[in-house]
Amino acid sequence: MKILQRLLTGSALAVALTSVASASSIIGYTASFGPTTGSTYTMNLQQFNASFGTLTAVTLYFKATENVTAFSIQNTSAASQDWDLSVTNNLVATFSNTATAADKFTAENLEVFDTGIGGAKGNCNDTPTTTVKPNTGSGCVGTQTLGAGGTDNVGPFSLSNTDTNYGLTTGTGNLGTFGAVKNGTVISNYIGGSTFTLSGTTAGGTSFQTAGTNNEVLTTNGTTSYTVEVDYTYTAASGTPEPTTMILLGSSLLGLGLIRRKSVKQ
Repeated sequence: MKILQRLLTGSALAVALTSVASASSIIGYTASFGPTTGSTYTMNLQQFNASFGTLTAVTLYFKATENVTAFSIQNTSAASQDWDLSVTNNLVATFSNTATAADKFTAENLEVFDTGIGGAKGNCNDTPTTTVKPNTGSGCVGTQTLGAGGTDNVGPFSLSNTDTNYGLTTGTGNLGTFGAVKNGTVISNYIGGSTFTLSGTTAGGTSFQTAGTNNEVLTTNGTTSYTVEVDYTYTAASGTPEPTTMILLGSSLLGLGLIRRKSVKQ
C-alpha cells in the first residue's frame, strides 16, 4: 500500500506540472529611436509567433523624453516688454501603427513651457503644485518682464510624457519600459512572422500673449528620445510545455522510476 501511495503521489505531481503550460505567459519586445533633433521617428517591433500558443492580449508602452539644452526669450525692443508664453509639443501628431490603425497613441500635446496661458496637458493652471515652468518654483508664474535688449534664459531641463502633471495613463512593461499605455484591440493583426511599425511626428507650437509679441524672440533647441515596448500575453500551446516545466516533469518521472525499481527489489 505504501508503494502504491508513492506512485499515486508522483502521478499527481506530473499532472500538476503539465498544467503549468496552459497558464498565461508574457513575452515582450522593445525598440528605441534617438536621441534626435528631427521631428519624425520610426520603430519596428516583432510580431507574435503563433507557435508559442494562443495570443490573448496585447499591450503597448510608449515613452518620449525631451531634453531641452537651451531655451531663451529675447526682447529686441529698445523698451521693456511684458510677455506670457506657452510652448507645446505634440508627440503623436501623425502617429501610426501598421498592425492596426485602431491602436494609436493620442492626446499627447504637452506643455513644455508655460506661464499660465496654455491649454494643453500639463498647464500650470491644471496642476498648481507641479513645477511646470522650469526653475521658477510651483504653479503659474504669470506675466514676465524683459528690459530693453534683455534675455531670459531657462534651462537646461527635461520632460517626458510619463510626467505625472500630464495626466496620461502609464505603466511598466514586462521588460521594464515605463510609458503611456495602450491596450491592443484587433490582436489577431499582431500575429505573424514579421514586424510591425510604430511611427509619428512631433509638432511644436508657440503662443505669446503680450502687446510686445513682435519684439520677443524665442530660441530653443534640444533632442528627443523615444522607446516603445509590446507585451504579448498568451496561453502556451498544449503539448508543448515550457522549458522549466519540462525539466521539473523529467525529474518527477525519474523519481517515479526509482520508486518502481525499489518496489521490485522489495
